[in-house]
Amino acid sequence: MVRRGLFAGAIAVGVSLAACDDATNPMTTEPPGGFGIDAGGVDSNTPNPSPTEDGGAIDGSDASTEPPEVIGAYVACTTGNDANTGKSDAPLKTLAKAATVATSGTTIVVLDGTCSQDTEPAFNKANGTVTLPDGVSLRAATPGGVTFTGVNGYRSGGITFAGSGRIAGVRFVTFGHAITASSGNVTVEGVTFDDIGQGFPIRAMGTSKVTVKPGGVQNYIGTNQANFAEVSGNGELTMVGGTIRGAKDNGISGAAQLMVRDSGKLVLDGTTLIDATFSGIAVHNAGTAIVKNKSVLDTVGSNACCNQAAISAANTAKIEVIDSTIIRARASAIVLRTGTPAVKLEKATVEAANGVAVSAAIYSDSFPSLQIKDSTIKGNRDGIYLNYAATLDIQGSSIIDNGSAASCGRGITMNGGSQKNTVNIRSTTIKNNCNGGIALTGGSVDSVYDFGTKASAGANTFTLNNPNAQPGVANLILRFPAGATVSAVGNTWDPGVQGAAPAGNVTPPPGQYAVPGGETVLEVTGATSGANYLLGENAAATVLRLAEQ
Repeated sequence: MVRRGLFAGAIAVGVSLAACDDATNPMTTEPPGGFGIDAGGVDSNTPNPSPTEDGGAIDGSDASTEPPEVIGAYVACTTGNDANTGKSDAPLKTLAKAATVATSGTTIVVLDGTCSQDTEPAFNKANGTVTLPDGVSLRAATPGGVTFTGVNGYRSGGITFAGSGRIAGVRFVTFGHAITASSGNVTVEGVTFDDIGQGFPIRAMGTSKVTVKPGGVQNYIGTNQANFAEVSGNGELTMVGGTIRGAKDNGISGAAQLMVRDSGKLVLDGTTLIDATFSGIAVHNAGTAIVKNKSVLDTVGSNACCNQAAISAANTAKIEVIDSTIIRARASAIVLRTGTPAVKLEKATVEAANGVAVSAAIYSDSFPSLQIKDSTIKGNRDGIYLNYAATLDIQGSSIIDNGSAASCGRGITMNGGSQKNTVNIRSTTIKNNCNGGIALTGGSVDSVYDFGTKASAGANTFTLNNPNAQPGVANLILRFPAGATVSAVGNTWDPGVQGAAPAGNVTPPPGQYAVPGGETVLEVTGATSGANYLLGENAAATVLRLAEQ
């Protein structure tokens, strides 16, 4: 009896049941046999490609909603023979031979076992690779039941996609690279990697768009793996779910588990990077990295060497962290190394939950643009530490509890040098940071520091940013070149300090500043020190506007 799912699929693609017969057509039509499903009960001992078996869709839905899988060839690396037909009862021996038999729209099914350098000649050559034609896919008959191995001394290149395709259920061990794509759409599902030592397990190059899914895999990498993927050219890599756990440090400065170069694009969508003595993501040139949808970077990076971080960026790279978390970074969570990188945090959390982190949540040796909205930066040594000028826009966020008595940092430090800073902060709480709330210690005279104006009140809270009562520490520390001005109208400060309304006051409320009678503004100039603000170098020419009519 032909079951309904297969029949519907066969009609949909115009394949008659007679055409599915092995005796008349070497391209055996299989039921949809996606990763995680034993499609047709195929295994290395008793292959059963019967077209009357309905294996179900990849996601477990009714098979009638997907077209049937068409088998291009079967491969049994240890028992097959390349003189065979490639049918289920006469499998080929090598992947290379199967790639010449399979045609676009078909799948190579590899029966359980190991395809090694002894059985696959390409795996026994430096940079040797098996190239799958455009539209040809490859999967293990049993997810996780097939291992590809290379040679440790000189490493081969694994599998290369000439265009679109899919690979599923395979383990790669000891290669230079494992999967390379340069064009088309490629899906990698339920594939794991270990000891891919000279390069990256996955390379998304050229114009390729690669999607990685975990399938039934709990961890993408083994115990001897550092790198994971490289995106270059105009390539794109999207990881949907899944976990990379325990990546080892490869000792190369500026490297990371996930590298983005040129104009490449990386998207982590609900993906976790955890427990790695190695940087998480590095973005160079004009690349982009987007971390979104509850992705987590947990205990990633190292303070031992090489500016490692959970995420690093250089040149004109772009980073977005949206509705995601960076926690317990072993060094800085985000490092901006050179150039003019751009960072966007939205509904993001950067936190060292198990004690104070050893560095800043965001650390910059560049001239970045930072946009932070509805986010929390908490429990790091420093919240944001910018060595040079920057554009900083913070809205509706919290920068709190950074630093401790042992490692006393600030909420925000902006040095600026002689370059122009542009700062806009609204509806943000900067509170309980050990060595001060905001320290502005440089920047050109035309820098813009806008913490609130009459037309757009700041609605910020700057309080309790000297919990250890240190001298020279305040909620706002200004050490500017002559002529600089800061506007900080409509904010809440520590009450009863330096003229701020005391507790119990009604107009203005506690911690807020009011314009003295007969004046239009409340401005502070000249050297002064207190819990709310400190005016230091060039104080006579520094203007701090706290209120205006």
